[in-house]
Amino acid sequence: MKKANVVLRDMKDVKAKLLDISSIKNDLENLIEINEFLKIETDEEMEKHLEKDTNVLKTKLEKLETKMFLSGKFDKNNAIITLHPGARWYRISRLGSNAL
Repeated sequence: MKKANVVLRDMKDVKAKLLDISSIKNDLENLIEINEFLKIETDEEMEKHLEKDTNVLKTKLEKLETKMFLSGKFDKNNAIITLHPGARWYRISRLGSNAL
């Protein structure tokens, strides 16, 4: 049963990535069409629209890149991080800077 849950989770993740990629592909195709139109005719409003949509697409690509980067075998697991602030870190960093 546990193995089936893992497979279903993996399928869900792959499906979500494929949807993201498909959306990006469609957006890119639309931007290319607008760009081709703007090569023929000048339209300031369309140019602003193109610039805005290009920035939105860039953001989508960056999010997908992060998602893909964090899709390794152990990236879905939880982690516990403990931070202990104090003077030691300051001393260690000072010693490290003096060694350089």
